[in-house]
Amino acid sequence: LFLPSGLSPQAEPLLLPEGASDTAALLALGFAAVGRPSCSGGRRHVVDLVKRRRPREVVIFADADKPGQDGAELLAGELLPWVPT
Repeated sequence: LFLPSGLSPQAEPLLLPEGASDTAALLALGFAAVGRPSCSGGRRHVVDLVKRRRPREVVIFADADKPGQDGAELLAGELLPWVPT
């Protein structure tokens, strides 16, 4: 994962972009972001992070291509039990 140092545990929403450059752009804009290494990579680590942080809101950013959309859907399904609805 692309995990920035100094990420506040209370920072919300937690944004989950795909890739280092998207993560850097969101961080530069002041958002709490943790980047995934690829469209399907790092899912287990993201789930573990969300379990520990317990954010009220998570936003998954994905590329518009089929692999990006499929990876985002897989991640969303795995995060659903850990984020309040």
